[in-house]
Amino acid sequence: MTSPRPALLAVNAANPNFSIGLVQPEAVLDGRPFQLRWGWNQLPVPPGRHQLRVQARAPLRAFGSADLILDAHPGQRVVVYYASPYVAQFVWSQPGAIGFAPVQSNGRNAVLVARLVPVGIAFLMMLVIVILMMVAVFSH
Repeated sequence: MTSPRPALLAVNAANPNFSIGLVQPEAVLDGRPFQLRWGWNQLPVPPGRHQLRVQARAPLRAFGSADLILDAHPGQRVVVYYASPYVAQFVWSQPGAIGFAPVQSNGRNAVLVARLVPVGIAFLMMLVIVILMMVAVFSH
């Protein structure tokens, strides 16, 4: 009697961050950890229902975990997409995104706000300085 052919789990791990060397993806499939790399990863899995968790691991902690239940049939290639969240100092709790179709990273708005607020403050300060200079020039 032959055992059923394994299925193949193809995980595309996307990282929107610039810290590719410091942050690495990892998977936990049915309680077993697997090291991944950014981009495509292939894991043979036995046929059946599986629980998959993918997350990003920084030097001190894991973040961006996302969970998915998947069914794998003998010889099937199951394609899963994961995107780690945008990382800023205050968004460690952002979840990752996972699905059977390409997904978008979470936390992008928080990072954009964090980058735009200082620019907006600097612009307003320059505007106030220009107005004060104009008032000083025209009041004499």
